[in-house]
Amino acid sequence: LINIRDGGVNGVKLTWDECETQYEVERGVECYERQKSHAGAAAWNPLSVGIAYAMIDRITSDKVPLITVNHGRTDSTDGRVFPYVFPLLLNPYSETSGIVNYIAAKEGGIDKLKGKKIVVLYHGSPY
Repeated sequence: LINIRDGGVNGVKLTWDECETQYEVERGVECYERQKSHAGAAAWNPLSVGIAYAMIDRITSDKVPLITVNHGRTDSTDGRVFPYVFPLLLNPYSETSGIVNYIAAKEGGIDKLKGKKIVVLYHGSPY
């Protein structure tokens, strides 16, 4: 739409490329290595927690912005930690904070959570 309606962004047409990773870290890394050779890459979005984690050192070295949407490292929220990682929307910290605040609201306030246990289950694999 942007290319057709507006002629791109400030006259620069948007292009993109895709590759199938099957949500496998090794395939994601290979995909990135293949695609980073395209001149003028604006950003890379693997749509995968495992692939994103595996790419942080590479994208920092290559200075290619990594976009993480609703996932990614909590410490990437502070741009000083990973200057080329851009967490859009949520990360584990904000998700957990939202859950606790929701439970607190249902219980009648944050003070009503005293003495209760809230468990956050971490699934530590790239699915």
